[in-house]
Order: sequence, then structure tokens, then C-alpha cells
Amino acid sequence: YQGTKFLSRFDANSFVALTKLMDTHDMGRGRKGGVAGALGDMNQPALIVSIDSDVLYPPYEQMELHQLLPNSQFESIRND
Repeated sequence: YQGTKFLSRFDANSFVALTKLMDTHDMGRGRKGGVAGALGDMNQPALIVSIDSDVLYPPYEQMELHQLLPNSQFESIRND
């Protein structure tokens, strides 16, 4: 167990700042068509995997992402 070593090198304020940046990032900001326009321009294949019990990335958000990405495949995993 490396918990003590981890705590000596980990700055909780960095984690708070990082999560705030991730929560406020808007890839559609300043782009024509917003998020849909930005994702609609992507041509590379993408696999969107959803877990039905996920609360951080709920399945309906993953399905929306799949619908906006032109070359994507959606798979859902049941969590029993």
C-alpha cells in the first residue's frame, strides 16, 4: 500500500482546479454550430462505450455523443 507516499506527493488543490477546468470546458465555444458543429467535423472512427449504471457519464449523454459523431459506434454494458 502506497497511500502515505501518494499523500506526500499529491496536492488536493490541483485536483480541485483540474476538475473545475474539466467541468467548465466547452468544446463548442467559439465554433460555428457549437458542440454539434465541432463533433460533426470529426471523421475518425470512435467507439462510445456506456455502462448503464454510470452516474458520472450517464448513458443518455453517451448516446448523444454517439449521435453527434458521424463515424461512431455505440455499445452499452449492463452492470448487474
